[in-house]
Amino acid sequence: RLGLRHPGKADAIDRIWRERSRLYEEYRGSSDRLDYLGTLPWVGPATKHSLARQLGCLVEHEDRAVA
Repeated sequence: RLGLRHPGKADAIDRIWRERSRLYEEYRGSSDRLDYLGTLPWVGPATKHSLARQLGCLVEHEDRAVA
């Protein structure tokens, strides 16, 4: 939790991990997968594009996550 610097982000990660099977099925069944990723807690515009690429979706990225 300290490494994330925000308790809300840690809680979101814990929630997504607990609900990962259901969330993945919803993602796979979504008609717009990119928009679905944006509904996940603590996933913003840049992160949803990065996540989509990591999940194998070919998407154009308007924003990039900056390290």
